[in-house]
Amino acid sequence: MRVRNVIELSRGEEAQRFRVRKAIDTIVVHRIGATIGTNGTDISKRFREDPNVGKYTGMQVPYHFVVDRWGKVDQCLTLTETGYHARTKWNRRSIAVACVGDFRTDQIPVDQWWGCIDICALMAEWVGANRYEIRGHTELPGSSKPGKDCPGKYFPLDELRTEIGRGVEPMLREEAIDKDMATAGITISAASPMNA
Repeated sequence: MRVRNVIELSRGEEAQRFRVRKAIDTIVVHRIGATIGTNGTDISKRFREDPNVGKYTGMQVPYHFVVDRWGKVDQCLTLTETGYHARTKWNRRSIAVACVGDFRTDQIPVDQWWGCIDICALMAEWVGANRYEIRGHTELPGSSKPGKDCPGKYFPLDELRTEIGRGVEPMLREEAIDKDMATAGITISAASPMNA
């Protein structure tokens, strides 16, 4: 798995708010409709340019990672930036992973499923094996409007948690992950798994 860095394309009007790594303890999985975009670059552009899409997020993409239908992963925010993907306290303590598609009505494609597993496993390792939990957006109390179903009934969250709990080895292994990298500029890119 390669993670494409599209962070500079994702900047909104609002100043970025950073948080310390030790405050992060949750990985939140979302769905985002293909009408917004099909990858992190397109989705970031819509949040930046369309007030109807970006009005609640300061015109900035709210997701740290976007997984497209073919399993390709784009990183849209640094890991220590706060993404405004939920309505409550969850923003400052979580990493947001959005999968393109509508899992209220559709099954997740196999390639996308494995891309989601890989990035969630990598983020679970980065957060710390004994410190993280994986939640769906609407599993977080107060994080969305009533009646919302995100990522959707056809997204197998329990299976995702089981796979990550088994210690699935992410395919991104060109360099070992440096667990001591706690600077605000940590990013993942195609050139290197973790950059300071």
